[in-house]
Amino acid sequence: LESLSPWPEEFGLGRMRALLAELGEPQRAYPAIHVVGTNGKSTATRRAAAFLAREGLRAGAYTSPHVEGWSERIQVDGEDADLDAALDRVRPAAERIGATQFEVLTAAALAEFAAAEVDVAVVEAGLGGRLDATNVLDAQVVGLTNVGLDHTEVLGETREQIAEEKLAVVTPGATVVLGEPGWESRARARGAARVVHAGDVGRAAAEAFLERQLDGEVEIALPGRFDQVGDDVFAGAHNPAGVAWLLERLPRRDYVVVASILADKDAETMLRALAAA
Repeated sequence: LESLSPWPEEFGLGRMRALLAELGEPQRAYPAIHVVGTNGKSTATRRAAAFLAREGLRAGAYTSPHVEGWSERIQVDGEDADLDAALDRVRPAAERIGATQFEVLTAAALAEFAAAEVDVAVVEAGLGGRLDATNVLDAQVVGLTNVGLDHTEVLGETREQIAEEKLAVVTPGATVVLGEPGWESRARARGAARVVHAGDVGRAAAEAFLERQLDGEVEIALPGRFDQVGDDVFAGAHNPAGVAWLLERLPRRDYVVVASILADKDAETMLRALAAA
């Protein structure tokens, strides 16, 4: 995995479809929930899977990126899958096709879910939606957490353009769960049969899949997403909207900030917000 390019020379679904065809179309072996959005996708994905598992379903969850290790990206019933076995399943075909790092991981997850005979897979998109490697699902439910300005060089310069890219994963007849207002008309235009507005996209996506309300709560462990360890806070906020969300939840304001920000991010805006807090 480390030797593979994380970025394709050109975005598209051709390699991914060819890879899955060689693997016997594992993504067709189970129904799916597809989670897209700018921030909060991993949390929504894990929460949806946890609710479904609590209700007695065998649930797979695919998230990215990882923090502690590659294997945390692929889970079945809340436990990390055997990453070596999952990769062995796809390696020969992936090498022939020249799949990228994310395509290999996505195919490994989809094939692992088929091998584990899951009742449902909850799959987080990597970047955008329309050309993302996860856009090979005929998902019954699509969750859109929110839309912010991130990856603008690929997805578009406005929130409206980015929303179009993300909602392109919606297939006719799907239920779409929206974590923020303003996108219902776009979801309907993509063929959504039902649109649900909810603050908790993970719970609402599970409820939409089960077609009933859920009581109680679930607990998930997700490294690097607002972890509080003693007096320290670890967070993966990587755009201005994510930083704003983080600042609303910090228990105090006198932190020393240690930040690592990729060159394609809006570092100036994020650092200004952190400094002002």
